Amino acid sequence: MDMGGDVLNYAIFSISVLFILFLISLVIIVRLMYELNSIKYELEISKINCQKDLNRLEDRINEIGVRRDKYTEQEIEKLEKIQQSLVKIIQGKIDDVEKDKKILKG
Repeated sequence: MDMGGDVLNYAIFSISVLFILFLISLVIIVRLMYELNSIKYELEISKINCQKDLNRLEDRINEIGVRRDKYTEQEIEKLEKIQQSLVKIIQGKIDDVEKDKKILKG
C-alpha cells in the first residue's frame, strides 16, 4: 500500500466533506437571511397596523371626551337653572319673612 496515496485520498476526502459542509452552511445562512427579511417585513406591517389602531383608539377616546364634555355642560346648565330657581324661592321666602317682621314690628 502506498502511504502517500492514502494521505492524498484522505486529504481530498476531508476537503470534499469540508466543502460540502461549507455549502450546507451557506444555504442555511441564506435561508435564515431570507426568513429574517420576511420577519422584518411582517414587523414593519405590524408596526404600521399598530400605529393605525392607536390612532383610531385616540380618536375614539377624544370623541368620547367631547361627548362627555357636552353631556357635562348640559348637566351643569340644568343644575345652574335649578340653583337659580332655588335662589329665587329662598329669596322670596326671605322677603316674606322680612315683610312679616316689619308687619309685626309695625
